[in-house]
Amino acid sequence: ISILKLGLRLLYAPMKLFKTKNQIVYLSRQRNEKGIDIQLLEKAIEAENSGVKQVFRLKMIDDGILSKIKYCFYVIGDMYYLATSKVAIVDTYSITVSCLKHKKNLTIIQMWHALGATKKFGLQCLGTKEGREESVAKAMCMHKNYDYVLAPSTATAKFYMEAFGVDNSKIVICPMPRVDYITDGNSKAAEFYYQNPAAGHKRLVLYLPTFRDRAPYIAQMLKTEFEGMDDYQLIISEHPLSN
Repeated sequence: ISILKLGLRLLYAPMKLFKTKNQIVYLSRQRNEKGIDIQLLEKAIEAENSGVKQVFRLKMIDDGILSKIKYCFYVIGDMYYLATSKVAIVDTYSITVSCLKHKKNLTIIQMWHALGATKKFGLQCLGTKEGREESVAKAMCMHKNYDYVLAPSTATAKFYMEAFGVDNSKIVICPMPRVDYITDGNSKAAEFYYQNPAAGHKRLVLYLPTFRDRAPYIAQMLKTEFEGMDDYQLIISEHPLSN
């Protein structure tokens, strides 16, 4: 890990000589395309100031050695855009954001990908069965360098402080952009039933597993339990990073 960090820092140092642009860079390992939050934020920023360039560095780390090697080269591109942007927005942990020393004029915002704090996450679950080891998290500077962390409410702000190791001065109460989409007054039910006509006369049961090792096992148990229950429709929406 020390060699990795040293290599990244040596590569990054000359990049910081590049001129800073009127630019925002988004970094995500959650998906390979723009999710609803990034789409809405992009549109809002474009309407507010069309002169701001928005760059999207969205890349999941796939399984396999070859994919991980390719991702290492992708990280070099991330560093270039961090070195030339005024603002960086991340929705998960980013190696380049947390492990590198950035220009003072770069503002880094953590816009965590979940709607709220329904489980322990980030630094809260270090040392637990399904969390990172504390020594690894420390070596990888996990969740360092944030200027602002967006929290959905004052009630959950303390959990976001714990998860990202920041004090209240860095917390901004600001729900995810998709909340505007959910609460825009337009019912999504008609669209759902159009796409799923067989569910129209059934009681819906929705399972939204988080990113944990047991999620596939629990999903399979639920499928077995609901077999033959014709009055119910089981819907399982996997976590984006789940296999």
